[in-house]
Amino acid sequence: MNRSASEYKKYFKVEKQAKICFRLANNKNLDVAGLVHTIAGDLLTLELVGSESVEEMTVEPGTDVFITYWTGWSLCRCSAVLMQKICGRQVSLRLTGPVNEKQTREFFRLDVSIPICYTIPEMQVIPTVHEEWDDARELLKECAAPEMLPYNDGFKVVRWNNQGEVTPCLVNLSGGGIRFKTKEYVKPGCLVTIDHFLPLNPPRVIHTVAETLRCSEIVLGREKGSNFITALRFHFINDKDRETIIAFIFAEQRRMLSTSDDKRY
Repeated sequence: MNRSASEYKKYFKVEKQAKICFRLANNKNLDVAGLVHTIAGDLLTLELVGSESVEEMTVEPGTDVFITYWTGWSLCRCSAVLMQKICGRQVSLRLTGPVNEKQTREFFRLDVSIPICYTIPEMQVIPTVHEEWDDARELLKECAAPEMLPYNDGFKVVRWNNQGEVTPCLVNLSGGGIRFKTKEYVKPGCLVTIDHFLPLNPPRVIHTVAETLRCSEIVLGREKGSNFITALRFHFINDKDRETIIAFIFAEQRRMLSTSDDKRY
């Protein structure tokens, strides 16, 4: 395996969305969206999402492809070749050459495992949602810090505000927004209230309201039932809370790098 192939896993993460551009005859391009399904060396499979379908179009094995991929804080582009005829919604590619990365985001993003709780307000009226968000933040000041204990790769909430346990889930988090898995389809533009439980000392609860940017169903997922990848940007967030999230992300990045370095020796 060459150096490029060994590094592809750093960029292409399972269940993350990418743009697939097929270079067709007559200098025409076909652009579709897909979720990363598997990555093994330089072999990448993706699942077409939404209404995307190329089964009836002439896309033959050997067709040149460009993959454009958001890491959360940078835009990556890599060339590839279609390995076999597209079957159903699955696209099989062999990545070729290096990954070209260009930073484009204001906030650094990182995959972290934290407990979260979210609800979708019935009244999707900005003044009403803002008032509810403001009231909830005032109530948080009267609540004791959540009690959290280690759980798998993260921490779970075992006691807080008369609620039951809240186990961690993998989220892509930044000072500007969050992406995580939901059981239901959340319409783009919909406002969602989110409680983020950060395992700090003492533990913190960050209450935000986020606007849904996109929501894509996972068809080839391993879990039963419907699942969606939902990306949101913070609409209402206190400046100090945003700074706390950013500080937590960089602390987690340092911890991950330290753990990775320890495993090498």
